[in-house]
Order: sequence, then C-alpha cells, then structure tokens
Amino acid sequence: MAEFAELIKYVNEQRSDDQLFYVYQLNKLQQDICAQPELMGSGNIKE
Repeated sequence: MAEFAELIKYVNEQRSDDQLFYVYQLNKLQQDICAQPELMGSGNIKE
C-alpha cells in the first residue's frame, strides 16, 4: 500500500511540474506576441 501512496505522490508532483511548465510557456508566448504584433498578421485592427 505504501508503494501505491508513493506512486500517487510522484504523479501529483509531476502534474504540478507540468502545470508550472505550461504556465511559463504560455506566458512566454504571450510576451512574444505582444513584443511583435506583426506576428498576428491581418487580424490586427488598424485605425
């Protein structure tokens, strides 16, 4: 039973690490888009 508990603990730690990684990647992507608005192409509204 202890092995199963350790497995669950390990899986939860991995999931937490994955979530942090995805948050970092999404933030970096958002910053890149904001820094280079021309990447958005013709979707921009120009006044």
